[in-house]
Amino acid sequence: MLEAFLGIILATAAAYSLLVTIGISNKSIKNAGRENLSISEKEIIIKAGFSKDDIKLIESEIKNYDFNKM
Repeated sequence: MLEAFLGIILATAAAYSLLVTIGISNKSIKNAGRENLSISEKEIIIKAGFSKDDIKLIESEIKNYDFNKM
């Protein structure tokens, strides 16, 4: 009886940790690609003839883009 109860506790803990891991991975996948531009990327954009206002516009577009539309 005690072994069965201990088995149920272990199975519940394993299932819970699996669900937490899936939730964390889904959140990180959802936010993938939404980081700000790196310094080197900003330098490339400025060398291409764009202004700092254009960089701010690009960063806001990245944050607001719906990656789920694809």
